[in-house]
Amino acid sequence: YAPPPPLARLGSLELLTAHRDGSPRAAADKQATNKKRQTDLPGVSTRDAKLHAENINNADAAVGIGDLRERLAKTSLCISNPPYSNSAKEAKNLRSEVRNALQQRKTHLRNFIAGNNDGIQRILESPSLSPWFTILMNELVDSKVGVVARVMPTTVCTAIDNEKRKYLAGHFNIRKIITLHDPKKPNWSADTDIPESLVIMTRQGQEDTEFISLAQYPRNAEEVQELYSCILSGNLESWGARCLWPLNRIQEGDWSPASWFHPELARAFYEIDDLAKKTGWMRLSDGWTIQTTREIVGKQKWQWCNSQGAIVSVTKGSGESAQTRISGSIDAWAKPTPEYDSIQTIDNLQKKAGILHIANTQNAGSARLFAVVLETPAVGYAWTPVQNIEIDEAKAIAVWLNSTLGRIAARRWASRHLSWPLWQPKALSQIVVPDVRGDAGKSMRQILAQAFQDTQKITVPQYRHGACPVRGQWDRAVAEATGISQHKIGKWSELLHKEPTIAQTMQPAEPA
Repeated sequence: YAPPPPLARLGSLELLTAHRDGSPRAAADKQATNKKRQTDLPGVSTRDAKLHAENINNADAAVGIGDLRERLAKTSLCISNPPYSNSAKEAKNLRSEVRNALQQRKTHLRNFIAGNNDGIQRILESPSLSPWFTILMNELVDSKVGVVARVMPTTVCTAIDNEKRKYLAGHFNIRKIITLHDPKKPNWSADTDIPESLVIMTRQGQEDTEFISLAQYPRNAEEVQELYSCILSGNLESWGARCLWPLNRIQEGDWSPASWFHPELARAFYEIDDLAKKTGWMRLSDGWTIQTTREIVGKQKWQWCNSQGAIVSVTKGSGESAQTRISGSIDAWAKPTPEYDSIQTIDNLQKKAGILHIANTQNAGSARLFAVVLETPAVGYAWTPVQNIEIDEAKAIAVWLNSTLGRIAARRWASRHLSWPLWQPKALSQIVVPDVRGDAGKSMRQILAQAFQDTQKITVPQYRHGACPVRGQWDRAVAEATGISQHKIGKWSELLHKEPTIAQTMQPAEPA
């Protein structure tokens, strides 16, 4: 909402300028003196608030913001489905001076609300609009008996940045997280295809969180009532599956069961992680360097070309036909644009080249491989290269990452979309892998590298086609190298292939 600058106002977010009892957070119209942290918010006078009340409450324009806050202070239930659009799109149809005034107001409000709390500051610096409503929701709902039902993208539960999860778990008991896994209808909201979860939180209680995976969207009021009854009774067999997740994990920001339809796979991740801690395994970044190279086109410094005029070779595609064997292949070439054709630009990118490439994004069903090994170092577009890794180490790690255990470990850190996950370098760095380096890792390295040699010329089927001999061979090598039960890995493999976003069809849930 934008009256003439500098009186721009941010609609319902202006409610954040006062406490829940209606008292202002700052002296009226007092400018901040601390340049680093805005301690007072300009423009919060009662007269100014009433002037813009029509925007705050269209249903009753005569009600001032202070009066509205007083009513909202009694709120015991909040149902929220906030916008997730990028803040860069805000006010795009308004004049530039109005947009600037709105952005300035938003900056003032962010610094004012966050104060010296770095966690809130980071939350509100997100490019999405949603975090603002997370803070507003906490401010408005009753501090003792409040209940909140909140829709959010499911990958918010698994993204590497867990500030929002920790914030919510610090102010509420996360009671239930209900996720839609139907490939044809994964969202609670209209006009979106993003998989979404319904998070139900209460001020009271210190209970473990119940994760509910639904096979289908309730289509009418009768089905909603049926689902409600099934949730209360704990009998969800006709709808999906459920599991309880420990309170301490929720408070630490681990809400990962939302990403799985089969809850056993969420528990499998922790078995893998626990084994890693007991046997001295490591995160990928503990042994090698992982850096993105998407800037070959992301910053318009590079352009695609044929191999003869190329400066760098690239792994560009990650889908159905791009990389079909674990021994990867170059499928694109690039050269710098004339304005960036410098030795420094070329050196900076070539230094990031590597022989082990891990997917940074791919279709969960139609892709074939999560990691490939090249004969010569290259940079990646849909892939992230790993630097400073020896050839046998690269082969061993590639087999691990393409095995059932590697794919489960990687899914924990995926973001963006369950059907088309994204892994930032920070997320890839967190993936658990066996330490195959040096003399201590020689045995595991040899077993896994031999599996690479034995399968490097085999075309691997798409994930959605399920179990296959080549993946079975990788799983057997992992079982031999790590000592993990082959039967257990086989069970996890079966469940992994049944995941709706991978199989791209819904299959019956396994018992919790």
